[in-house]
Amino acid sequence: MITLQQIKQFPLNPMALVLRLVPASGRLLILLVAVILSALFLLALQPSLETLEERLGVLGWTLSPDSTPEERITIVSIDEKSLAEVGPWPWSREQMANLVTAIDQAGAQLQLHDIVYPEAKPGDDIFLAALQSARGAVLAQLPVLQSNQAVRTGVMTHAMSGVSCAAANAGTQIAATQNFLAPQSPFAAIPKGHIAPIIASDGAVRTIPAAICIDGAAYPALVLSALLQATNSPGWGASVQAGDSLLDSAQVLRLDSYPGLDIPLDSSGNLRISYAKDPAAFRAVSAVDVLNGTIDSAMLQDTWVLLGGTAFGMGDIVPTPYNGATPG
Repeated sequence: MITLQQIKQFPLNPMALVLRLVPASGRLLILLVAVILSALFLLALQPSLETLEERLGVLGWTLSPDSTPEERITIVSIDEKSLAEVGPWPWSREQMANLVTAIDQAGAQLQLHDIVYPEAKPGDDIFLAALQSARGAVLAQLPVLQSNQAVRTGVMTHAMSGVSCAAANAGTQIAATQNFLAPQSPFAAIPKGHIAPIIASDGAVRTIPAAICIDGAAYPALVLSALLQATNSPGWGASVQAGDSLLDSAQVLRLDSYPGLDIPLDSSGNLRISYAKDPAAFRAVSAVDVLNGTIDSAMLQDTWVLLGGTAFGMGDIVPTPYNGATPG
């Protein structure tokens, strides 16, 4: 028989009380204590465990990456060599117009600018004319996430139709913000996509929102804008739905112009960034070599060109599973 005095002494000597209990009650109490301690342990270490899980998960990519040469996409890099010859960043609008024209004349089907042009500058009309004359071009716009900075510069354009930004939409969720950096209104007709990644607690970039809601409109990521622009789809129609089963992703994005294509999203509406490809498999050329016409034009012929900054001085540095400090 357990006395009141023994119960009062439980915090000092819990095992003594457990041993005095009948076997079934003792096992139940031990199990309950173990569950509570395990829950507290997991809650306290959750961020570290998630980071560990992510780093272990990418070993399947980094230990045996796909080294097949990527010939569909070519990177045009604003690198140290380009800055040394052309001048420090940012370049003039006339110089950017020359680069756009050089990429187009080399035969690129579509050029994606991983660069935001938020300020109105002299030569904007020349730059705009070059973009309009190109076979295809998509500019970047940057919704501000994970920051309290209040900024609304330029004009956000090219939202997807059919994607609801309502707070509760049949179990789906999309990131939202009121702050952004975008090109000025003269560039409103040029297709755009956002480049706002999710920065994990360890500084790594593993996901990016498929779309971000601003003022009730859902603006797609640059990669999705490229797909939509490539089909010349006039309405950029899409839908986000909750996964149909336990084996499905939390959410699924479907593009009207790509019937049968299901794009998996997590519960926050994010796309997982794949690092399955060996970085060395991507072809990259210096922007200044494109300007000077000293590259093999076959490298850009009928490809999608990703134009962005890789010079360390441009400050665009992120960690990846392959490198702790990757530029661009």
